[in-house]
Amino acid sequence: MIECRTDMSADEYHADTAVSKHRLDLVRRSLLHYLHPPKFDSPALQFGRWAHSAVLEADDFESRVIEVDVKTKTSKAYKEAVANAPAGSYVMTTRDAQTLSHVAHSVWSHPIATELLSPNNPGAMVESSLFWDDDLTGIQCKCRPDYVCDDWIVDFKTCQSAALFDFERDAAKYRYHVQAAWYRRGVTQTLGGEGVGDRRFLFVAVEKRPPYACAVFEYDDEALEIALAEALIDINKIAEYRANSNSYWCGYPLRIQALKLPRWAHDEVI
Repeated sequence: MIECRTDMSADEYHADTAVSKHRLDLVRRSLLHYLHPPKFDSPALQFGRWAHSAVLEADDFESRVIEVDVKTKTSKAYKEAVANAPAGSYVMTTRDAQTLSHVAHSVWSHPIATELLSPNNPGAMVESSLFWDDDLTGIQCKCRPDYVCDDWIVDFKTCQSAALFDFERDAAKYRYHVQAAWYRRGVTQTLGGEGVGDRRFLFVAVEKRPPYACAVFEYDDEALEIALAEALIDINKIAEYRANSNSYWCGYPLRIQALKLPRWAHDEVI
């Protein structure tokens, strides 16, 4: 099955059981984690969703915002606003609303980010849900690019620091390289292209604190080749489990694992 849905809500997308990059991350930890995905939310995740909407869907964002002029979300006024808000509303403090305004302004003031995210680029789509069947395993897969056009894919990130060293460290921790390879593969499978992953994949990152600095990043070809190999290893683990679920060990490695002291733990002794 190959499908591109532009009318699918984020909640509907996340509820679909197709394999996403997030599910691949769980597989990399263990199949047990993949089979029991966590259900959680946090203020950081909520802020990230708001920021995506503020930057990429400004008109829709403004129509959903309910601003409450309080200092904390534990206040009675804030809790009442949340309880009485229509479905789909974004209830936020005045401080959060101001921060989001600064974030959006920073992105749209950045000349490269502005070009990358322009709604006038040929084939431009925001928050489209893409589904395809993996060529080798037949497993249904999915991705939801923040922005895609005929020539590139953009993922928008809010972060503590958009300095190269800091973002590179966080990107490795959260496997952004796998996201880039997975999304390029998915976009090519569903929207077409000259080859697997022919569109460039770029990150637009913006800091959540003053001065709300914005930067743009891109992995090189070697990193993307490694990332695609990682993704294929992960999805093959899912296929192997499905073929041998009755006898497949799903937890952490079934062996005694050697521990090593990190250097900082014994510096004073040596």
